[in-house]
Formats: sequence, C-alpha cells, structure tokens
Amino acid sequence: MLKMEITKQLHKNLSMAINTHIEFPKQVFWESWINFLFFDPDWVINPNFVEIAKLLLEIEGSHCAYIVDLDDDPNIKQHSFYFNKDTTIIDYQLVLGDKTMKAGGWIDNFSRYACISDIGQWCIYCERGSELAVIAFREHVSVEKYKVVIDKLKAVEISYGITTQHIYSLSESTFPKWREDLLEQYSKTKM
Repeated sequence: MLKMEITKQLHKNLSMAINTHIEFPKQVFWESWINFLFFDPDWVINPNFVEIAKLLLEIEGSHCAYIVDLDDDPNIKQHSFYFNKDTTIIDYQLVLGDKTMKAGGWIDNFSRYACISDIGQWCIYCERGSELAVIAFREHVSVEKYKVVIDKLKAVEISYGITTQHIYSLSESTFPKWREDLLEQYSKTKM
C-alpha cells in the first residue's frame, strides 16, 4: 500500500511540475518553478545518473524519485524507473540497455524524460532529441544547497549556456530563433 501511495505522490508532483504536452523551446514548467539550469542530456541517460539522483534525494531529505519516459506507453514494462537510497548503477543500467524493450532501451531511445522526487522541490526535464536537459527548482527552494549536484551536472543558466556555447545544442550551429525562444522562456531565475 505504501508503494502505491508514493507512486501517486510522484505522479502528482510531476503533473504539478511540468506540462507533458509542451516541448522546448516553450516553457514546460508550471509557474511555481523559477530557477532553471541547463545541462547535457547524456547525464540523464547514463548509469552514473543513479549517484546524482541519490545525492538529490539526500539533500532534499526525500525517500525516492522516479524518472519517466514521457513519450512511451505507460503500459510498457520500463515506462518509468524508481530511485531510492539502495538503487545501484547496475539497476539503472539494465533499464538503459534493455534490448527486450520496444526501442531497445533508454540509451537507444530519443524520448523526453522527466525526473522528480516524492517531496518535489526539484524536477529534471530532458529532451534527448533536442540534446538538452534542465533541472528546475520550486520558487521557495534554496538552489545553493544543491550546488554539488549542479556542479556535477555542469548545469548553467540559459544566458550563460547560450553566450559561452557551454552546451552543444545551445551553440551557434542551432537555430537562432529556437535559442532566442529558450532564452525568453527560461531566463526567469532568482538564485
């Protein structure tokens, strides 16, 4: 019963965090999310993401988080994956490389992903097709306490990402209008 309650809470938190029908460059997060830091999406689809997720849980004081494939059928075996303090890199690696899945495994899948905890102070949104991911924090959350995670992800504000070409998908080789729209939508940061 407890697992079902936590699953419901995770789903609720995700629905309160992002609009799953929207994609970049539009604003995917609802209004109560204001601090956006962008990073390379390969961090999310990497077995070592387990360590980042566990660090996020520890800092936040939450029990678990889940990551969900937003473009996949919810009835598919690996539509989502749950992280807790006992999750291992091998556990996540099995999902990433599961060749029995429709598209082979998440490592071969260029879907959109979202990750959030049972407390819901942070949320990660990732578009592998756009080669961009973002971690966002609720308005009342001190981003500074998550500095170690931000540093590991090499996450930066959108303006810095665009001007320094820190992230490939934000470089001058991408469509200028797309980058301008991202800048307009994700510049609302109060750190």
